[in-house]
Amino acid sequence: MKRFARSLALLAALLLSLLACGPATADPAPRIMARAHLEPAGPVVAGSEVKLVVDLLTTTWFTEAPNWPLFTVADAIVNLPDEHAVNLSEDIDGTRWFGVSRAYRIAPQAAKTFEIAPVAITVYPGGMTGPAQVSTPALKFVATLPPGAEGMTPFFAAPKLTVEQKLEPAPGHLAVGAPLTRTITQRAAGTESMLIPPAVLAEVPGLKRYARPAATRNFVEDRAGLVAGERTDSASYVAERSGTFSLPPVTLEW
Repeated sequence: MKRFARSLALLAALLLSLLACGPATADPAPRIMARAHLEPAGPVVAGSEVKLVVDLLTTTWFTEAPNWPLFTVADAIVNLPDEHAVNLSEDIDGTRWFGVSRAYRIAPQAAKTFEIAPVAITVYPGGMTGPAQVSTPALKFVATLPPGAEGMTPFFAAPKLTVEQKLEPAPGHLAVGAPLTRTITQRAAGTESMLIPPAVLAEVPGLKRYARPAATRNFVEDRAGLVAGERTDSASYVAERSGTFSLPPVTLEW
């Protein structure tokens, strides 16, 4: 009888302990958020680049990369460079957040106020049964033209521009029907290649012109980021008759 009483006492103590602890609670659902800011934050010159830096954060982790959408802005060129995302880890109001950051590049093509609507991005937080969506805040910036540039078409801004021209074969006596290729390569410091305006290789009476698709490439360094953009325009000219021909000059404004 004493042994049974002792067992009941132990069982009662165990029940009291469980009641004191309360029911087990599930892990809280992960929180997610999106932040965005512009670099530079103030007015910019039309034709230069504005970075839209987007941070995606969660209180758990991302099981796979977010879906970064392309979007449009009227009178501007929007690009998302193929660069590695930057990993984030920070404390916000006592909570640990983890995430990634990438930067869109926006090149305004006119002088006005540009409005960037919220961008919906699909993310995959750990601890959720499926994907979720977050939206960036709406932002705006002002682009201006420097004095004297109002008549430029198009307006092209770059801190430095170098231009190289090649003629192949070297100018001289060519047989009728033989091609002469003219190539102009522009390299602009700190500028995306897509922003470099084309070099117009005009028609020449007596020569048949065969334009080639433009070639573009960007020069990127790990620490410096974008170093320069390059654009190459070329065309072949074929003489349809004998005579003396002159290729017109090409004027580039920046």
